[in-house]
Amino acid sequence: MEQENRYRQILDDQTDPVCRFLVDGTLTFVNRAYAHYFHKKEKELIGHSFFENMPEEHTVVIQTRVGSLSPEEPVFKYEHEAQSASAELRWINWTFRGIFNGQGQMVEIQSVARDVTDRKRAEIGLKKSEERYLNLIKAIPDGVVAYNPEGKATYVNDGFIDLYGWSHEEVLGRPLNGFVPPEEEQKTLEAWQKTFTGEKVLLETKRVTKDGRPLDIQLRTAILLDRDGLVSESIVIHRDITERKKAQEVLQRAHDQLEQRVTERTAELAETHQRFRAVFETAGDLIFLKDRDLFFTHVNPAFLKTLEIQESQVIGKKGEELFERKEADYINDLEYRTLAGQVVEATYNLTIGNLFKTLHCIRVPLRNAMGETIGLCGIARDITDRKALELRCPTALTQTRSRLMETTLEQARLAAQSESIVLLLGESGSGKDYLAKYLHEHSRRSGGPFFAINCAALAASIAESELFGHEPGAFSGTRGRKRGLLEMAEGGTLLLNEIGELSLELQAKLLTFLDIQSFTRVGGEKMIRVNARIVGATNRDLEQDVAEGRFRKDLYYRLNVFSIRIPSLRERVEDIPFLSKDILRSLSLKMGKPGPPPDLDGSALKALVEYTWPGNIRELRNILERTLILCQENIITADDLAIPEKKGEESAPETTFSISVNLSDQCGIKDAVGMAKRQAILKALNQCRGNVSAAARVLGVSRDALRHYMKMLNVARTTLRSSK
Repeated sequence: MEQENRYRQILDDQTDPVCRFLVDGTLTFVNRAYAHYFHKKEKELIGHSFFENMPEEHTVVIQTRVGSLSPEEPVFKYEHEAQSASAELRWINWTFRGIFNGQGQMVEIQSVARDVTDRKRAEIGLKKSEERYLNLIKAIPDGVVAYNPEGKATYVNDGFIDLYGWSHEEVLGRPLNGFVPPEEEQKTLEAWQKTFTGEKVLLETKRVTKDGRPLDIQLRTAILLDRDGLVSESIVIHRDITERKKAQEVLQRAHDQLEQRVTERTAELAETHQRFRAVFETAGDLIFLKDRDLFFTHVNPAFLKTLEIQESQVIGKKGEELFERKEADYINDLEYRTLAGQVVEATYNLTIGNLFKTLHCIRVPLRNAMGETIGLCGIARDITDRKALELRCPTALTQTRSRLMETTLEQARLAAQSESIVLLLGESGSGKDYLAKYLHEHSRRSGGPFFAINCAALAASIAESELFGHEPGAFSGTRGRKRGLLEMAEGGTLLLNEIGELSLELQAKLLTFLDIQSFTRVGGEKMIRVNARIVGATNRDLEQDVAEGRFRKDLYYRLNVFSIRIPSLRERVEDIPFLSKDILRSLSLKMGKPGPPPDLDGSALKALVEYTWPGNIRELRNILERTLILCQENIITADDLAIPEKKGEESAPETTFSISVNLSDQCGIKDAVGMAKRQAILKALNQCRGNVSAAARVLGVSRDALRHYMKMLNVARTTLRSSK
């Protein structure tokens, strides 16, 4: 990324306007000089047509010529006049270069504009001067003098008279050196003598007019032959080139200034390189560069120090020569995606011999001036110590005496060894999120990130953005790009808790990702590839949801590759004493209570074991947290726990009741089923005096499931009396 920014900075510092555009003219890059030239901002140009800013009379010519560029003739130059902001006439020279892919198809055009006004003015001056002298030759030729073999002037034209100010009488009959400055006599005489041998001479010399004005004169010679073929006269044509000499001097000064600027710019680039080199050498993060074949080309000292290797062991080597095979394969996947143009951020483990490191790394493509990817740059940070300090899965889940729970953990360990999608099933509060973390930490992705999201808590308007991210401007008020949880979970695990609550539209996009491991951000078009493991969790009956059209059948089968059912707390009562002690210990630390946590006496343990725990571990934790806040003693009794009374169980309400539904032309089977569900819920709540937990047990569903049905069917406790 630093290399790319450096090259972009170099282009932005150029005084010449530079841009790139697609074959259809859509601008993809402009530098500051280009934007300044057209008095626009960069964002007002990118995405618009290059030809919108060109004079209309030149557009057709440029489009035609640019469209005909080929690998054999990739460059086209075009020059035109343009008026500056001050209405001054300027000349602009455009160089268009086609950029072609491997199949020879032109994918982009790079254009550089250069102000050639000074050169053009000089050329125009020369052209005018030449045209003036040409007209003089046709009408009144340049200064022409004819000399006989004795070296005396025999003929002079008006051009010569006008040039030097001498009269015809003053010139005719005078010797050759009569009008030549002393310092030019020898050179002029030698040239004149060559003329009589038949040699043509072109000579630039100095002359002085009659009034002492110096001139730069170009002498061109010719000869006249007599009837015998002998040279009878030598013709010397005098042309005043004073103006051209001045123009050449102007051009030379401009050239010298350009050379000086190039020298200064080269020195600036060298200084910039030294600054970047200093950052590269002294940075604490691990920095490395690779070429297109993924060979290491540069590594900084921090890279060598952190991985405890020598530079000779790295440069010219590939990842598979340094790291374990599975780790190298994953890194190669990241880097091939980077070479394809994607910026990839990932956390992963590296093993070199006996050294184990966890790195968080960002990889960006490196491009040359033509925009071609020539390699990649990686910046990594050693987070081994931080990962070691992160909280692991609590012993409340993993230390168990329940055979049922041990079987569940064994299933999780087996699932961790594969890359398959896992679906966790179980009642609300039974520890599905803890088991997902346990699975992650026992997989080869343990060095990567672990993210969890409750799909039931996501508003429909932001759910897609939270999962897949969005591009700038995707929603009103969004300015920056946002990476979604899927992208952030690169190399790790993403838990989609309560996955059954996702909308059907989002289910379709999730299914696509599971199939191709790629997605587009909201408002984006570029496919982003991510290597993240998906773990789903739900307390719903997904098969029933599929049957009722609330969950996609294809997504259900895609998720249900390896399903694990987490037992409820009432199914693993053997673990309640150990769970309770572990929870009390962690809560005491969280609250900052001094000393060891209070113990549970026999009555408290008996009460905990005998309770049915409809809320599972979450309810157990809530009761213990409330008890820890209220109890100031070192021993917790059954009275301190304040467990909900089992009155509903001791005098169990009548659990049988009848429901009748009338079908009519206006009431189909779907409406009848909804009416039956609503009547069943109302009767159960009435029999249990509004106790949602007791009513859920009567209906054989979880409390959260009952609340979901109540919300969906518009059943509130205030409606109970009226329904009796």
